[in-house]
Amino acid sequence: MKIKLLIILVLLTLLAALSLPSYGEVVNLSNDGKSAILIELSTTVDGGAVLLVKRGINDALSLNASIIILKINTYGGYLVAADSIVDTIKNSNIKCYSWIPPGGKAVSAGALIALSCNKIFMSPGSLIGAAHPIPSDEKTLNYVIGRFRSLAQGLFHNETLVKIAEDFVTKNRVLSYEDAIKLGFAVGVSFGTGSVSEAISITVAIGLQNAPEGLAVAFALMSTLKYSRSYAFIIALLTGLVEPIAGLLGVVMTTLS
Repeated sequence: MKIKLLIILVLLTLLAALSLPSYGEVVNLSNDGKSAILIELSTTVDGGAVLLVKRGINDALSLNASIIILKINTYGGYLVAADSIVDTIKNSNIKCYSWIPPGGKAVSAGALIALSCNKIFMSPGSLIGAAHPIPSDEKTLNYVIGRFRSLAQGLFHNETLVKIAEDFVTKNRVLSYEDAIKLGFAVGVSFGTGSVSEAISITVAIGLQNAPEGLAVAFALMSTLKYSRSYAFIIALLTGLVEPIAGLLGVVMTTLS
């Protein structure tokens, strides 16, 4: 799982830094023929957006792509269209990762679509949320709350994060890039800018995100396998070493680019 996540992070870093493929082009992930397709959703979520996503997924199926990256930068749109896109993604049985690019937004219907993927990635300056429906009659409101809750439950398995997704609808809550990373709502994706202050904030955010993961690993080792506290701590620490190694690779790639 860590290795697969690393591949996605490296791929998204390349896309951000080099402005690589948009919809219809293929990104090779490895030498074994596996590939990913990037679908860019940057317009109003309407019938045209539904057709765009369906074409992208059909291409992914025909190319035997193993991953779909859905680049979301939209203020939202129509609930019916968003529902159709969600259903298309869920029924495709292809791993889908939503990515909100630097300065981008997944607002309203865009937030709903982001939650339908297997993981949410966000870049600096991006945001997600603000999904109170219009009209907001009781029937529509309850449906949208239920839809957000259902997707969030499947994605997070964490009641705190599920409640945040509900707050997108009931309170028009918005998460910034920093907030989403700290809370564990999304995974941060950035690229070299030369800004030390930005690098420090990203480092702190990643560290805060990793702390509960390390604790979960250590606790599982102690409770299930009866490892000592010190041994469990060392193993949990080692599981996080993939990230600084990936960081070094990212520095090399962005420097060369």
